[in-house]
Amino acid sequence: MRQYCRWFDLVRLQKVEEVVAKKNPDDLQPLGAIKYYMPLPASETLANQNL
Repeated sequence: MRQYCRWFDLVRLQKVEEVVAKKNPDDLQPLGAIKYYMPLPASETLANQNL
């Protein structure tokens, strides 16, 4: 079940910007800056009800 996993692999390997730079200009381009976010640990989200 590797379908749709490429994005997560690119983010994990920090290769998103490299791949986007090689895209054909006629293809859809990302909007705005590319940002990387780390998931919040479950213990933190359970401890803080505001998350």
